[in-house]
Amino acid sequence: MRYSRQRELITDVIKNRRDHPTADMIYSACREIEPNISLGTVYRNLKLLSDDGDILTLETVDKKIHYDGDVSRHSHFICEKCGKIIDLFNPAKTPKELIELGLTVTGEKCIYYGFCEEKAMEAIMYYREYFKDKGIVENEVYECVRELLEKISSSAFLRCQYL
Repeated sequence: MRYSRQRELITDVIKNRRDHPTADMIYSACREIEPNISLGTVYRNLKLLSDDGDILTLETVDKKIHYDGDVSRHSHFICEKCGKIIDLFNPAKTPKELIELGLTVTGEKCIYYGFCEEKAMEAIMYYREYFKDKGIVENEVYECVRELLEKISSSAFLRCQYL
């Protein structure tokens, strides 16, 4: 890939952020430094950088693509409610089944989906009040909230893509 001053700017913007920005966020940050850069240039370079493995892409539940400049081996957790993306630096181990099948893994992309602590607590408090309003007695409310917690924790699922 030929050197490009604009690509270097885009790369620097992504690598210096920890918030997993979208293309629009990257474009805005680049325009502060280089006002003449176009959105098309940003998108083209994001694709090139992603295809070359210089950055990672992450898709949130609302289908927005976010970018990560940290290409070290790590996983991500994405909250299904608020879209918060959290880096996890204790990556999952390669499944034994892949090894047993004699497959060679050359890369992976592991994303956990679920609810962050704040959004899980909001849901619990909402349902606690909901159950109380329905006339359910206090000890039954706690049982219902416990069941809800189990549903929330079991709704977090893992999607691993082995590249």
